[in-house]
Amino acid sequence: MTDLSDLRVRLDQMTERILSRLKDRSRFPGNPAVYEPDGVPVEGRSGISLLDFALEGLEIYHASLGRFSYPDQYRLTAAEVHTSPVRRTVAAVRDPDVTIQLRDNLLTYYRELVRRLSPTGEDPETYGETAYVDADLLNLLNERINVGRQVAKSKAVSNPSLGDIVNDGDALTALLRDEAREQRLLETVEATATRYVLDPAIARGVFRWIIDETLALEVAYLQRLAAAGELGSLTGR
Repeated sequence: MTDLSDLRVRLDQMTERILSRLKDRSRFPGNPAVYEPDGVPVEGRSGISLLDFALEGLEIYHASLGRFSYPDQYRLTAAEVHTSPVRRTVAAVRDPDVTIQLRDNLLTYYRELVRRLSPTGEDPETYGETAYVDADLLNLLNERINVGRQVAKSKAVSNPSLGDIVNDGDALTALLRDEAREQRLLETVEATATRYVLDPAIARGVFRWIIDETLALEVAYLQRLAAAGELGSLTGR
């Protein structure tokens, strides 16, 4: 199992990547046509938005390299993917199959974020660049929140008493939360955003949302493990 300190290094690295991509997105207009079905026509794909088309394409490409063979990678789309021709060694064992749907909430939040992050208006010449940045950023956000599964497992191993309160959502949330770390992260986010000439209030709001979504996922994950009889293997209870 991945150590919590190693997971935090990974999360810190992802912070920089997300902030960099937020800055990239802020350079393009809102381009609402990118998000509307048939807003930017895709030949042979009636009723699909350019964003969904970009998300599918990105995940198909990642799948071709074997990304989704790894146990900590979760897709946002239901695009048909083929077995990767790339032979990679996957040492980790996949976790119990716990479905936690992030897509709808993530896309709803992201659309609202773009309205605050980017200038209003349309620029058809940047539709492709916009959809690419959007797809990559959404993929990053999805990965960042889903790391909460591993964080929750690590916390359950180090604190078996979590299993005693797993059905009490408020108590479980309180035990999982690390307010000091959250505050340090938000301070780092504001400082980095300022360096990137990105509105620090918007950046802080994004990461406050990420923290809350990740914590909610940690709670849901442990509760579903418990319901499936799998939590005891982590807590020893």
